[in-house]
Amino acid sequence: MEILLVEDERVIRAHYVSILEGEGFSVRAAKDGAQALEEFARRRPDLAVLDLDLPKVAGFRVCEEFRRAAPSMPIVILTANASDANEVRALGLGADDFCAKTESAEVVLARVRRAAERAAALAPAGGMPKIVKLGQVEVDTATMVVSHGGGAERLTRGEMDVFTLLWEANGRMCRPEELLDAMRGRGSPCDIAVLYVFISGLRRKLGPAGGLIDNRRRVGYRLIR
Repeated sequence: MEILLVEDERVIRAHYVSILEGEGFSVRAAKDGAQALEEFARRRPDLAVLDLDLPKVAGFRVCEEFRRAAPSMPIVILTANASDANEVRALGLGADDFCAKTESAEVVLARVRRAAERAAALAPAGGMPKIVKLGQVEVDTATMVVSHGGGAERLTRGEMDVFTLLWEANGRMCRPEELLDAMRGRGSPCDIAVLYVFISGLRRKLGPAGGLIDNRRRVGYRLIR
């Protein structure tokens, strides 16, 4: 699991990076709010540990932007200003937990582990993340809802199965027969004509990201990631 740690104090940042990596987490660090948003846009983490008193972009704003873009990503606030007012505001903006820097490393780790465990419990089986982001398009793999600027649509079970198989192929071209065999193995009654219908519907519902389903005649399909 990858954590984005946002902390402006260099010594404190290095301290928590060491603690979290010692626990087995992969950690990226940002030294201010602007860098945090850049790192988030470059690659979405599985969990964020966020200070509130940040230069350039305030921690509250970063929290709000994280939650808007990633509704299910755990956010743990770690701050020196652990007032009731700050806790209420942070939780209201979507933070999952609120922790003072005066707490011991064991307490901070316990809170991060708990947030990570909750996130893992919500993730679908098979290694798929709960939220798959394709540009400005998001696919919630738990609810099978695709969201983008044009609205939201729910995938059918067959469309979701196709999307999952293409995602798990990690950019590899999949022959139609391979997709059919895998779908039948999942218990989906499907023939080649139905598969084409599923792929057509998936492309349409993905909207701006529909073109990422690449088709090569007589070869197969792949999802460009």
